[in-house]
Amino acid sequence: MSRPTMVLSGFLAAGALALGVTSPAGAEEELKTETGSVLAEVTSKSTSRATEVLNGVANVSTDSTGDAAIDATVAGTDLIIPTDPSDPITVKSHKGDVISVELPFADKAADAVVVADGVVAFDNRNASTTAAIAKGEGSLQVVTIIDSASAPTRYVYEFNLPEGAEVIAAGTTLLFIDDGKLFGGLAPAWAKDSAGRDVPTRYEVTGATITQVVEHVGGEVTYPVVADPWIGLALFQNISVAQKEEKGQPVVNLDLSGWGWAVYIGITQGGGAVGFAAGQAILNTAGWDEAWSKGGRVRRALDKPSQRQQFSCHALGALAAGTWNLEKYRPNRIGGDWWSHAYIHHCNWNTSYRE
Repeated sequence: MSRPTMVLSGFLAAGALALGVTSPAGAEEELKTETGSVLAEVTSKSTSRATEVLNGVANVSTDSTGDAAIDATVAGTDLIIPTDPSDPITVKSHKGDVISVELPFADKAADAVVVADGVVAFDNRNASTTAAIAKGEGSLQVVTIIDSASAPTRYVYEFNLPEGAEVIAAGTTLLFIDDGKLFGGLAPAWAKDSAGRDVPTRYEVTGATITQVVEHVGGEVTYPVVADPWIGLALFQNISVAQKEEKGQPVVNLDLSGWGWAVYIGITQGGGAVGFAAGQAILNTAGWDEAWSKGGRVRRALDKPSQRQQFSCHALGALAAGTWNLEKYRPNRIGGDWWSHAYIHHCNWNTSYRE
């Protein structure tokens, strides 16, 4: 059994045992059990990658007794989730990009309670709970659990971005842009009630302040409601030089992160043909910048025009590809013409001209 499945099964079992029973371990144990049960339930009913909140949770040490419940490097991204809700959550990429965010109701919320490795919860003391979930590819989901109609409908996230950076809407996603380059963003807002129904929700943006509005009051809503912003930085969870060379030349391998895949296929841009096209364009530009910024051994192994052409081929023309293999021995295509007969060579051409 895989770890995500074990975690999910454990949460479902705990939730079943806790139904109708007040936990004897006190408020913290009750919050832990109820949060785990709700997150497991929304994951089990998920119809999209965005709502699979307990799949792909990072296997990181999690402890509520120190200053940070989580302080770990995951897939090249540094994640810090504090125990004190008044301290911001911090996400730092291998490129040095830093995003920190102050959680909703941080001035009223209780300290972090460990739900499981990679998952902590903050009781907002207003019929809502904020759960921070570290994902294995280095992204972060901040999930709001709304217990009743008395809970707020507005959840304010104060982002601290690099000076000069701005938040740009791309469909229903939000992209963080600095000097014309993508360095992170938020996947589209979503909210589900306990019956699996969509609850109307949206983002409102003022500068670097992002408010998720969840219209859970009135209408046909079964509580609890779960809503979330999914914060992503790295488009790739792995960028590395293969141990084995091909024909005496290095190979650079790239694997999309969960966030990167969502951007690539257009989920984070609202879906459809327009979202898909935008995702491909983002990968072909911001994705290459991310790979090149690794520097050192990766950059030395990635300095041939043919590899940039192979990258574009994967970003713009090879959706079904798994690991992107950029092989230095392959010839440069004349005029950059990688698209000719791509359905035949699948980004693995052997000539410099059209095949």
